[in-house]
Amino acid sequence: MKQLIILALTLCLGINAAKAEEQRPLCLINGTKVVSWNEVQKIDSEMIESITVYKDAESLSLFSHLGDTSNGVIEIMLKDEHNPILLHADTMPTFMNGDISTFQSWVMQNMRYPAEAIEKCIQGMVIAQFVVGSDGYIVKDSIKILSDTDPLLNNEVIRVLNISPRWTPGQHAGKSVALQFVIPVSFGLTIN
Repeated sequence: MKQLIILALTLCLGINAAKAEEQRPLCLINGTKVVSWNEVQKIDSEMIESITVYKDAESLSLFSHLGDTSNGVIEIMLKDEHNPILLHADTMPTFMNGDISTFQSWVMQNMRYPAEAIEKCIQGMVIAQFVVGSDGYIVKDSIKILSDTDPLLNNEVIRVLNISPRWTPGQHAGKSVALQFVIPVSFGLTIN
């Protein structure tokens, strides 16, 4: 396995084998799990479906939130993974012929500021994580609130995510896949 990864480094990233050990790329399993170099070397080569190497600036920027991408990114897709959840795909999901910004606008249009939150002057930013499944629907049990905000605001965001219309699912390696997203939702009051 180690030789396979070093070969990918030397051929695709343009570094020599002697420096491959030093210039380690960010390594991902099934598009979501960041793994160490030691973990990569332990992968049984029979379990690998594909290895994709990213080295162009545009691709690397998609993964920069996961760690240091200055030496490139290697994405290892394993066989027999039942519906892996990805962070990036060949073709990203679309919402009403738009992207995540279109969806975020839809969320804001469908929000109802909770009356109790207005009475208590509760405001803030809710950060929500969710998965658009390979069928194009938001996976209900994937919705997580990542911010430390009031439950009244959190529950409203969850409510709206749960009523989302169907997306056009993302495509990776020729098949529909599940993708994870994170969006901020702002609640603010104008107090006179």
